[in-house]
Amino acid sequence: MTIKSWAKVAGAVVTFVAIALAVISIKPPRAHADDNDIESIIKIGFEIAPVPLNLEGKDHDLVGLGSF
Repeated sequence: MTIKSWAKVAGAVVTFVAIALAVISIKPPRAHADDNDIESIIKIGFEIAPVPLNLEGKDHDLVGLGSF
């Protein structure tokens, strides 16, 4: 292989590594529940409950939150 061939290969490798590092360093925004939207979280909790829930003598909101 000639020096020009090695230079092309080295350039390609450096470019690939630079692109890979750039992609790895990108972090998606974190999603988190908004404290003001607790009612929808409780509603989702009841929707995803795997069994029928007994609410007798229990706090409706806490049962919904506990379903998570």
